[in-house]
Amino acid sequence: MPLRSYGQLKISDPTQKSGDVLGVVTISSINFRGTIREGVDQSIIDMRGMAHWAGTPKFGESGNSVLAVHRVLKDKRFFRAEDLNIGDEIVIKRNDGAIISYRVYDMFDVDPVKGYNIIYTTNRNVSILTIFTCHPPFSRDRRLIIRARLVRLYANFLPSDKFYSGGLFID
Repeated sequence: MPLRSYGQLKISDPTQKSGDVLGVVTISSINFRGTIREGVDQSIIDMRGMAHWAGTPKFGESGNSVLAVHRVLKDKRFFRAEDLNIGDEIVIKRNDGAIISYRVYDMFDVDPVKGYNIIYTTNRNVSILTIFTCHPPFSRDRRLIIRARLVRLYANFLPSDKFYSGGLFID
């Protein structure tokens, strides 16, 4: 059995119903932009945008930050998820002003029950973003998993001439 991501909370935890807005995610390659809300309770996932698995790290922190999103609900903005490519950029702007850039490095589909093991991680030294959604469109048979690595973190507490890249602050 894989280890749980530190601090990860179960789906049944009341925090999964928070709905607090954490920021905005933009994926230009598939023309997606959406609000990120705290919690993966069905009521939160049913809102437009993405749902952050409460208890997984904040975006840009070490560990595996996990997002869930509907593929075809309402405006179908994440309908083209399989059009993402390795190397595509995912940008998150947190409410504290930090801008985090990730690059897609892996995509695969899994059984929906076994797929939840994807949120587990034993490596706390890297910053990973995992997005999962139903696959194929209009089906709940599988889950499409999108994995991305931190590329850059522009934080509002850094001088404007510096950015974070792969573990180093660069001038």
